Formats: sequence, C-alpha cells, structure tokens
Amino acid sequence: MSNLLFFAAWPMLAACYLLYILKDYDRFTLGSEKTTLSSASV
Repeated sequence: MSNLLFFAAWPMLAACYLLYILKDYDRFTLGSEKTTLSSASV
C-alpha cells in the first residue's frame, strides 16, 4: 500500500459510472426537460 490515492480513485470511478448509467432517470436537474430517445418515440 504505497499509494493510497490509487485506492481512493476506485469509489470515484464507481460514482462516475453510476451517474452515467442513471442519467436517463434524472428528474431534478435543468437538463431533464430535453427529450431523450426513449420519450421521443412515444
């Protein structure tokens, strides 16, 4: 364990991955009003 920053990077990478995966379920930010591919086909 010579470099603890390497171990601190794994939770951050996981958080970025989850934000990318869950972006279609976003309802609270300013960009949520734009149409997505799933809502455009309805």
